[in-house]
Amino acid sequence: MSKQCAKCGGKIGLTSYKIKDKQIVCGNCMKKAGYGMTTPYKIIRSLNLEDLDKDPSEKRKLNISDHTAHNNHDIGNDRMRTTEEMVEFCLKYGYGKGMTKKWTTHHFNLISDQLNSDEYVIFCFVGLHNYISSTKHDNNYAYALTNKRLIVAQQKMIGNNVQSIILDNLNNISKKRGILLGTLTIDTLGKVLNVAVDKDTVDRISDSLNEIIYNLKRRNISATNSNTSTISSASEIRKYKELLDDGIITEEEFNKKKQELLDL
Repeated sequence: MSKQCAKCGGKIGLTSYKIKDKQIVCGNCMKKAGYGMTTPYKIIRSLNLEDLDKDPSEKRKLNISDHTAHNNHDIGNDRMRTTEEMVEFCLKYGYGKGMTKKWTTHHFNLISDQLNSDEYVIFCFVGLHNYISSTKHDNNYAYALTNKRLIVAQQKMIGNNVQSIILDNLNNISKKRGILLGTLTIDTLGKVLNVAVDKDTVDRISDSLNEIIYNLKRRNISATNSNTSTISSASEIRKYKELLDDGIITEEEFNKKKQELLDL
């Protein structure tokens, strides 16, 4: 038996929303009330039928404490490895734009399955992939920035789509705010991704991603330079050891040079 919309009494189609008290409302009723795919899950679940009768201009928003929560959060310090942690992160900071928690979870399941043993997620969100307009996009995808790459994933009714972009190929994330949505432009080597998110979160997402990517790349460069220096010092020590073995320099001279190379 087909489910009925708690608001209009009509049959539930492909698009439906679960509001407060587990009531199901059709996509048309939600749209008339000013809510839709880009409305945070936390807001959808807090609505009751009376809220849907209000003027769309008065639609419910997250409390200011929810919006500013991430401003007091240390960006880049998260170490997420499970689906539950990523879903909770999105809901907590308003970055979960999946139609339902169920599908948001499906998308992030794909990402958690992709993580290597030494890999963890630092930042994640959900948005409309390959966004051109409100009617031209690839629907919701989950995005997760790890300590090694950006993973993009979508679970479909049949099959899935998972993409991965290594850190070195992530150039810049820019942003643009529209009337209802904000657009993130992720510039990668050879491809540009446009992702639509809620206009109230586009600034925070863009700023967070750019800051985290910058810090990760800087850390990798420092590690590379350190490794190069260590390898160079070891090579020099071997050369002086050969000179010692051949009797060209004394052991005292060798130990002195070794200490210099190792900064002892």
